[in-house]
Amino acid sequence: MLSKKNFQFIFTLFLLYYLTESVALCRNISFLKRNHKKPLISSYVDSPKDRRPIGFGRNTIGGDVENSTVYNVYNLKEFFDALDNQGHPDDPKIIYVNGKIQGNIKKTSVKQKRDTSSDDENSEAIENINENVNVEELNSESEDDLEIQYMTESDYAPGYSITAYLSCFGEDGKNWENSDYCNQLEELRLQGHETQKEAIMLRVGNNTSIYGVNEKSHLQDIFLNIRGSDQVIVRHLTVDTPRDFFSEWDPTDGVNGSWNAAFTGIAIENS
Repeated sequence: MLSKKNFQFIFTLFLLYYLTESVALCRNISFLKRNHKKPLISSYVDSPKDRRPIGFGRNTIGGDVENSTVYNVYNLKEFFDALDNQGHPDDPKIIYVNGKIQGNIKKTSVKQKRDTSSDDENSEAIENINENVNVEELNSESEDDLEIQYMTESDYAPGYSITAYLSCFGEDGKNWENSDYCNQLEELRLQGHETQKEAIMLRVGNNTSIYGVNEKSHLQDIFLNIRGSDQVIVRHLTVDTPRDFFSEWDPTDGVNGSWNAAFTGIAIENS
């Protein structure tokens, strides 16, 4: 039978052993954390290409073959050219999307900013300027620096407007007015639809890989059409549904009628 002093001695030894092991474990964990290397940014950028598809698409390689042509695109025209692939749209190609690529643009220009170089000689004059001018931002060319004019339905089809089109269905929007004026508007709507489609629809051919280079890779007001194409990979992209300026109003669709838009962000058919 242990005396009280012996029991206290054994308990003290056990407590010291436990504390020593805990300190050693904490040091090991701290060492592992300090020596753990985070992946480089370049590895993150390449990761969409490096990761292979799984499941039913595990055998899909897209355009990732040895003799593939590689493109870096920054605007819609470059995207069209890359998909055309120098007249060989079905040959292997890899397309990297850099930043936001915008469709339905009529004109882009850099906003005019006041030249402050001559003001450096007179700091007092600069303090009295009421304009909100940030000199450090004058040399940047971000999206905020650009003045963008967007296309409208009248740009694609002069003489057409959605208001005039709706007026041909009467005040209740139920019955189409079969008049020369309204029938002409319908022809303009169909023509405008085809014109807009040619302007924003990207036809993706066979053996194509489309990768966003980072989280800013973004397709806006653009229609990716993957129809009857084999070996296609699209990944690491933000894709918005484009505006359809020539949607068709169907008063018989549902209880109150419905708009039928022809475009979506990505359409996949028989591919």
